[in-house]
Amino acid sequence: MSGTAGAGGAAATVRAIGLPPREAIAFLRQKTNVTTQSYLDVWAEAHSRAFMVAGAATQALVQDFREEVAKALESGTTLQDFRRAFDGLVVKHGWEHTGTPGWRARIIFETNLSTAYSAGRYAQATEPDTLAVYPYWRYVHSGARHPRLQHLAWNGKILLASDPWWSQHYPPNGWRCGCRVEVVSARGLRRLGRDGPDPSPPVMTRPWTNPRTGETREVPIGIDPGFDYNPGQAWSGGQRPELPRDAALRPPTGVWPPPVSPPVSAAVIWRHVSKPRRGARPRRGGRAGWRSAGTACKRSAPIFRRDRRQAARAPSRPGRRRLGPAPEQVLHPSGVRGRNV
Repeated sequence: MSGTAGAGGAAATVRAIGLPPREAIAFLRQKTNVTTQSYLDVWAEAHSRAFMVAGAATQALVQDFREEVAKALESGTTLQDFRRAFDGLVVKHGWEHTGTPGWRARIIFETNLSTAYSAGRYAQATEPDTLAVYPYWRYVHSGARHPRLQHLAWNGKILLASDPWWSQHYPPNGWRCGCRVEVVSARGLRRLGRDGPDPSPPVMTRPWTNPRTGETREVPIGIDPGFDYNPGQAWSGGQRPELPRDAALRPPTGVWPPPVSPPVSAAVIWRHVSKPRRGARPRRGGRAGWRSAGTACKRSAPIFRRDRRQAARAPSRPGRRRLGPAPEQVLHPSGVRGRNV
């Protein structure tokens, strides 16, 4: 694999982890405004090309909602900002909506943002340079307190990016689903103790009938009706990604990660401490201890107690972090807080 591919893939993956909203914004901008009477009017893959708010029956109302969603992607406005804007739009357009204002605003805000970020991450993760270095995808559960059990069962599953399973199970997989996909390299796969990807999970379905049209379709178990599609894949034309020829599917030869040296007790370290360098003196107010570097140290017993008292007395300042003693400075069971003198 060329160095160019490696560098480009790594950079793209960093963006995919902490997503700059460029691709998500592009996903929203290419949509066409659609008026609707029900959330059933635009279904599944059609959401990747159409912007709608269920029950918003005028173009002016749909456009105002779209502008507020765009502000969240481009400027980072919050759910609370959107709720205030929602209340203003309801009054401005005289809109009669279902559900409470707070609940309805949250559904509109989170659903549009989650699908936009999902499509953006997919676009970044399927760049050829990225796929060459990170050909595996891992399903990551949101960690919700009351999880969907099926989503929790998929947590940690690692499959090839080209696996057909992602066509229906790429999150979000339901209303307010916070699951995501993490890219994994061959070396990362080995680091996780695996020699290859997991078997593709079996797709079990249940029948679901559209109450508006009467049409019955099979929906995968664990996915809410209407979410059984991949937003990014639908946006990019519906084709599954193809792995490049030079994709690194196997980790480098040799032992990886390198073996870890067995831990050494503090008493063993103490026996190998060298004598203090000539002329070294202890600091005022304490006895001298000695480190392997031959520099004088100041003992504190019991260990760290004085540091905790000092931390408790330290004034609190905005943005200030309190750091404890560095653990690598402990060289003796009685406690040595290393300080050069």
